[in-house]
Amino acid sequence: MTSPADRLAPLRRRAALLEDRAAQALSAALGRHAQAEARHAELCRYEAEYAERDLPNATAIGALRQQAAFLARLREAVRFQAEASRRCAEELERVRACWLETHQEVEKLDRLVSQFAREAQRQEARRQGREMDEAAIRSHLARGHRLAAGAAS
Repeated sequence: MTSPADRLAPLRRRAALLEDRAAQALSAALGRHAQAEARHAELCRYEAEYAERDLPNATAIGALRQQAAFLARLREAVRFQAEASRRCAEELERVRACWLETHQEVEKLDRLVSQFAREAQRQEARRQGREMDEAAIRSHLARGHRLAAGAAS
């Protein structure tokens, strides 16, 4: 007969596999989020630097229009990247929640397996104790019969 701990082993292995996959997904999501944040910070720095830059010919209308158009495109890129970073953060939280759920499931199964193993050890100890008690009783009875047989002769 298989023990409850043995019956839980396939479930525990499956849960651990799912946890490993969730951990890999979490790692990938962390990387994407860090990359999006870095890209956003870089665009913000570039926008600030470009906005502060003096044009060599600041009186030329064409140069001012070009700078304004470029800054508008740059601000749009910053806004787009901020949105991408926000989406990555949301994805990261979803993936983290998934990993946490699978991790907790593995921990629960580990606790159950440990609990069943401890119960099996307690039952084995009780069984061995009963066997030792029975052996002691048999030994005592046998010694008593021998003494009685020796006294009768």
